[in-house]
Amino acid sequence: MARKRGRPEAVDRPTLIAAALRLIDSGGIGALTMRRLATDLDVSPMAPYRHAENKEALLRMVAAEVVADITIPAGGTWETDTEEFFIAFRERLLAHPGVAGLFAGTAFLSETVHDVAEPLLATILAAGFDPDTAVSLFLACASCSIGFAVLVSGVDQVDAAAHTAEPPSAQRHPAIAATIGYLTTDPERRHVAALRAVITGFAGLLDSGSGGSPIT
Repeated sequence: MARKRGRPEAVDRPTLIAAALRLIDSGGIGALTMRRLATDLDVSPMAPYRHAENKEALLRMVAAEVVADITIPAGGTWETDTEEFFIAFRERLLAHPGVAGLFAGTAFLSETVHDVAEPLLATILAAGFDPDTAVSLFLACASCSIGFAVLVSGVDQVDAAAHTAEPPSAQRHPAIAATIGYLTTDPERRHVAALRAVITGFAGLLDSGSGGSPIT
């Protein structure tokens, strides 16, 4: 009797990352396990480990894939470069909302992510910011972009809740009653407005000379 062949022992890196992204998109980071990934790809349970030693390493690969194609057009200022970079960053997160949490710390950092961030950080430093303030600017814009991506990923649920929940009392909560209708409208414009507010604030620091020393 012929011996039954087992599942393939190997899978290529792009296929592995694409499958990991599908799992995260459908069920969040918690849905991704090395065994589940192997099952979905119909390969040996050990096949994913040929590219990633563990789940954390695989998540770094996924994070890198999500942002790998972000570039800065030539000829801009540090302000426009920063704005365009983080608009693109938010767009990538909206395409894969489950990965937003990967960018909430430093575990996602990799050579590819460094390659993506390097030109913008170089531009910010060349504008006159010291390294500490440059990091503060970068993180403020990143936090803003991640936050708006997370908000938009749940906008349908929020919008549905706003239509079914008890409306706020105009007498008891007049400010909320006046603004709740805008809660889920035009998130792209609000994100850009928030980015510009952050960038303008840091530009003021640079103009005042505070950009050349750490923020205290």
